[in-house]
Amino acid sequence: MNIKSTRSIQSLSEVLMTPDATGPETAYWVFENISKGKWNNITILVSGRYEREYPKTYGHYHISSQEIECSKIISGSGIFMLQKKFYDSEGNWVPNKIESVYFVKSVAPPAEIVMIPKEYAHSWINIGDMPLVIYDDWREPKNGDESHTYNEIENLRGMAYYIVEGSDGTLEVIPNPLYNDIPEPLWVTSEEFNYLSRK
Repeated sequence: MNIKSTRSIQSLSEVLMTPDATGPETAYWVFENISKGKWNNITILVSGRYEREYPKTYGHYHISSQEIECSKIISGSGIFMLQKKFYDSEGNWVPNKIESVYFVKSVAPPAEIVMIPKEYAHSWINIGDMPLVIYDDWREPKNGDESHTYNEIENLRGMAYYIVEGSDGTLEVIPNPLYNDIPEPLWVTSEEFNYLSRK
């Protein structure tokens, strides 16, 4: 096992609702080659707040040939945000429009596996009081090609929605104003997402 990446508050600020928010100095760590079995990576996402916003992973789309990534919480409580690419009538990807948005609320145990199709950007949000620990089975291409793109998420200052702590302590979902015509998010189970995303 070795450390793959670390995301600092300075880097995460690019996609926070409040870019100059204060909060944990390191948002999360990713370790790779954790086993020879199904799971290849482990992400540890801190608890806390960036102003009102819950800690989250940056968010990205996949661009390699691998069609499906599997992810699963092994410790903590989180929300998995997934948004599907929108294509115009000529088949061109329009990054600031989204076809659908799903929120999968998951707690370990007994968290279920979320199967992520290639056309979905995704980001984990830690809504608990303890670190959120996540397994995934993503493996980088052996030919050295890029496997992720963060540019579209960075240019739009995050995913389609921000999840923050409301004034009454409950979750509040705030649309990202840089997207056009965002669909209402659907709150689903892992099993429901795995079914609906393949229809």
